[in-house]
Amino acid sequence: MYYWDNSGGNDCSNRPPYRSTKTFVDGRPKSLEMSKALFSDRKTQNYILGARKLLDLIFSQPVLNPHEDPETFTLRHNDLDLQIIIADSEGNVTGIIDWDRCAAVPRCIGAASAPFLLMKDWQPAYLNTLDTPPHLGFTTHRYRQIYAAVLAEYGCEDAQYTTKSAVYQPGIQAPYDRDYGDVDDFLGKVLHCVPEFRGDVKETIQAFGAGWPAGERLIQRHLKDVFEPEEPNLDWLAEAEAYFAAVEWTTGFEYESEVEPEVMLAENWSS
Repeated sequence: MYYWDNSGGNDCSNRPPYRSTKTFVDGRPKSLEMSKALFSDRKTQNYILGARKLLDLIFSQPVLNPHEDPETFTLRHNDLDLQIIIADSEGNVTGIIDWDRCAAVPRCIGAASAPFLLMKDWQPAYLNTLDTPPHLGFTTHRYRQIYAAVLAEYGCEDAQYTTKSAVYQPGIQAPYDRDYGDVDDFLGKVLHCVPEFRGDVKETIQAFGAGWPAGERLIQRHLKDVFEPEEPNLDWLAEAEAYFAAVEWTTGFEYESEVEPEVMLAENWSS
């Protein structure tokens, strides 16, 4: 299969089919190759070694290294964002476009993954500002939980992966991106999930590369919580229905305030 990376160029690479999640994630970004570490200064060497060590620990988690044999893969749309989803005036989805770069992928990042617009909290910061459509800001995780609950209600077995697909996807896809900046961003977000590692990301990764057994034991204990699949909570659907009913009800009123009623409800919803 030919695959275009996210560098914006027209070059493509040939990606073979894979038998397991492990073989799928075995690719290494060139920026983390050991040959580069050998000819770099000590801090760069430690950073490369530390990043590789952390990725190895992450990819050893059961969800990214399942033991089912054989594994089954599903299709993944590479850019399932708002502009890709076509809907009618009543909100019914009538089509999905732009299927280039579609790939067969492990189930944890497959068809049951949240759409890209609900993953932006685990993407680089410039993709998740209050000015970035659809302006979800700090409510992305909550809407992802609602999306997972809807899938579960309709009997989707892979809905257990949906809420944390935003965590799995940048981790698995990062090694295939030519600019490799996503690796740094992803590791930083993982480290910041652990209270003890909320200091400078680069220095923390360098410490792992220099040799930090106590840090490795600590991060391994926390990685299970970060990466373990999450069963959807159907209670989110009742709360969401009540919220949208309130939005519909308030739009029938006239407000003297300059603040729109939907904005006030959104603020209450995120609080």
